[in-house]
Amino acid sequence: MKNLIHEGAMPPTIGIFITPGDTRAEFPQDLGWGNPNHRWQEYDVLTTDYAEFLMEEMLPLVGAS
Repeated sequence: MKNLIHEGAMPPTIGIFITPGDTRAEFPQDLGWGNPNHRWQEYDVLTTDYAEFLMEEMLPLVGAS
């Protein structure tokens, strides 16, 4: 995105990147740093749930910042 914006190929854009659940040792559950591994439920299921989550829950939080 950075290169495309610099080249004028796309307008300045804000990217919102959400990490799916991660259960690796670097993110210990007992410290609250990780989430259950629920990537398939969020990204691989063909429903509108994830899009609705983004539009109804995440984007309003980003817009309020």
